[in-house]
Amino acid sequence: EFVHSAVRFDAIHAQAGLKGYSGLFDPRTAGALVWLASAFDPRFRLLATQLASHPPLFMSMCGQ
Repeated sequence: EFVHSAVRFDAIHAQAGLKGYSGLFDPRTAGALVWLASAFDPRFRLLATQLASHPPLFMSMCGQ
């Protein structure tokens, strides 16, 4: 994902070997993000439940 990035920040993090800056994207890590998106667009709800069976705790704190 960051292989062709021209952003210096990305290059520094890739060289440092930080997790998430090499290899393929793992969609399971996007569960919280997709749950948040489903609060604004119900079409994301099915995908959210497939990535993470329950919404993240912060959503219940926001009344969701």
